[in-house]
This record gives sequence, structure tokens and C-alpha cells, in this order.
Amino acid sequence: MSLKNEIEAYEKAEVSLDTGEIELWDHVVFPNVIRKRQIRLILDVLEQTRPRRILDFGCGAGWLSKILSSKGYDVTGLDACHSLISSARKSCREGHFVVGDCLNLPFVNEAFDCIIGIAILHHLDVPQALAECRRVASSDGTLLLMEPNELNPIAALGRKVIRLQTRDEQPFPPGSLKKELSSAGWHTNRFHCLFPYSFALSYMFKTLGIGDMQWLKHMCPLVEASEKIFEKLPGLGLLSYEIVAVATKSNKWKEGETKA
Repeated sequence: MSLKNEIEAYEKAEVSLDTGEIELWDHVVFPNVIRKRQIRLILDVLEQTRPRRILDFGCGAGWLSKILSSKGYDVTGLDACHSLISSARKSCREGHFVVGDCLNLPFVNEAFDCIIGIAILHHLDVPQALAECRRVASSDGTLLLMEPNELNPIAALGRKVIRLQTRDEQPFPPGSLKKELSSAGWHTNRFHCLFPYSFALSYMFKTLGIGDMQWLKHMCPLVEASEKIFEKLPGLGLLSYEIVAVATKSNKWKEGETKA
């Protein structure tokens, strides 16, 4: 996997300095269904774990750092892309941002109580990235990941045509991600899949040029409700677009050991 290819693709990305978002998705379904549920889940985890120091791992243009900083959290954002970090510093002046290698994190051991990575791990060498996250996590640190699911049939088609697709990324089958976490010394506490089709709707509306039409807001509650029903269906829920994993650092694990 070539990180150079990944960085070059995102250096050219269009960014909103108001939100810290990369302008790939529509402005109605994406914020009112996808980001709404993601943020609610993240805040729920933070409320339970009460971290003092948070690493926004692969922070992009800083959308998450901006939200968490506004709520009083001490957030450091790291990304390998200079242009995205520059945008993040403009969109979130309260955060701390660092240009750095996600595979060789420029932080001391146990620097963070919580590490949050949104759609970043599948761009990286997974064992090395998870090992670095474990190194900089505190003794009872939490790792929260949201990653694309290889099994989602709509996304599999979309990855062949999407504009910001990078050549070397590798989405995960759910079982593979869980195994990688275990092998790297993380104990998975929460694991499920979200968003059967809302990502596809968002991208379609953006492509059709109707992604700013506010009447679309009226369909957002229906989209959210129907997706929640689908996600609960045995077997079918695992075909949703995004894998969510919440893990804690396993202090009994030794390097080279693979946990069951």
C-alpha cells in the first residue's frame, strides 16, 4: 500500500472551512443522518469513558476536532496531508493539529486516553497502525473506529466510480477488523455495522446537484428509522456500509501474542 497515493488524492480535495468537511457528500442527508448518528455515538462513548486527552487519528480537515473542541474536550488532530491540516487549523482554531505519519505517531507513550479514527485505518498498514495506537494509548485507553465495510454491495459498486477513491485503500470484512484488533492487543467491547444505504443516497444527491435542496430534510427521519430496522435484521445488518468498533487496551497482552 502506497501512502503517497493516498496523500496525493486528499491534497486535491475540496474542503469546507465552515464545517471542516471534505466536500464529497450532500449537505442534507449526510449531516442530518450520517454525521448525526456518528456524532451521537462518539459522544456517548466519550461520556462513558470521560477522557482527558483525545487523538483525532487521521483528522482530515478537522470536522470531528471542531465538534469535540466546542464541547470542551482537549483534542489533538493528526493527518499526513499538509493541505488538510492547514484547513483544519482554519476551521477549528481551538484544536491542536500536527502533520504526521499515522504509522509512526509523533507522540510519547500513553499520551492519549481516547483515540478516534473515522475511515482512516483502511488506508494504512493495519497491524502497524493499531500497534502505534496502542503505544500512545493510556493504560485504560479507548480506541473508537468507524471503517468502511467490504461486504456492503452498494459501496462495492460505488468504490469503482466515486471521485475521491484512492487506489490503495482496503475496506474490511467485519470479522477481519475484529481479528486485527485482537491481534494488536485491543479488547473489543462494542462491534456493529451502520448505514445500509444512506451513504449511497448522499453521494447520489451530491452527484445529481440536488444535495442542497432543503426539502430533502423531510425524508431524513424516514431514512434513519428504516436503516435502524435494517441494521437489526440477523445477518443483513452486517452488510451495512460502516463498521463501528470500540475497544480498550488489553494490558495483559504481550507483543507477538494473538488473542482468541
